[in-house]
Amino acid sequence: MGGRTQHAAGELARAEALLAEAFALAEGPDRVTAAAWLGVLRAHQSRSEEALTLLHPAARAQAGAAHTAAALHALLFTGHVRAMTGHPAQALAAFSRYTAEVERRQVPRFAGRGVNFAGWVLRSLGAADQAREHHLQALAAGQGQGTADVTIAALEDLAELAVETADPDAARARLAQAAGLLDDELVFGWRLELKHQLVSARLELLCGDGGQALALATGLAARAADLGVPRYASAARLLVQLARRELGEPASLDAAAGALEQIRATAALEAWWWTGQAAAAFGVPAWLEAAAGHAARLAGQAGDYADVLQQAAGRRLEQWRAQAARARPGARR
Repeated sequence: MGGRTQHAAGELARAEALLAEAFALAEGPDRVTAAAWLGVLRAHQSRSEEALTLLHPAARAQAGAAHTAAALHALLFTGHVRAMTGHPAQALAAFSRYTAEVERRQVPRFAGRGVNFAGWVLRSLGAADQAREHHLQALAAGQGQGTADVTIAALEDLAELAVETADPDAARARLAQAAGLLDDELVFGWRLELKHQLVSARLELLCGDGGQALALATGLAARAADLGVPRYASAARLLVQLARRELGEPASLDAAAGALEQIRATAALEAWWWTGQAAAAFGVPAWLEAAAGHAARLAGQAGDYADVLQQAAGRRLEQWRAQAARARPGARR
């Protein structure tokens, strides 16, 4: 319980020490539960293989009301890890299992989470309309049950979708709604704050405010690094370079390339579009080819969404190539 409390509060180093000790001491069913909570932490730390191993026993558990929370979190974060390692079809299957298990166990307080995670996966597969439906369904579930974390997560994902579809007014409105619900008492509120800052920085870039984007991205990079959450730290480092580019300040291609490599390692689901956007901004043809390669590999793991992704990636690549051709030189190695 101490480890879970520290994890929820954003004290990941303290949580790691306590949960590791709990896992070492536990026996029988308690060991399965301890493994699940340590696995969730490992997922947040992008230690994917270890996370999957720890989550597996609880994720396949089908009985025992006492272990409901651990079993559901194990399913949810198994899907999260599968997505982040570039296996979206497996991720969607895990989220579907999660939602079915919520209904089977009749625990509505857990509703909406799997649906919202599935929407996030669908966005990177190019299925924007389906993604929006999922996020709206999750928002309704969160508001209906009074679960602030689900409501905030859905609002932030809807804001990110609005950024991706170039609708800054809608994005700003959703972010404002989410900000009004964020407070220090939220379970995993630190993760929601990181997401809010990430989407906010992307929105400022979309609106051409490089200064505000740079401030947000710099703060996010420091906070995520301090927490030990590589998934957000890597995206923030790339946004720092994109913001400097927007401001006409010296930007480092090497730093951007390093951030892209970290994104590929920690968020393979999103690597293709992050790489394509960077290629368009900096005018780097090799990054366009890398984006195409990332998309092709992801499509190979996308199941029924393979064609949807390939078509969406093809359209985006055409746009990025045109933008890259117009990009002015000036980034330094």
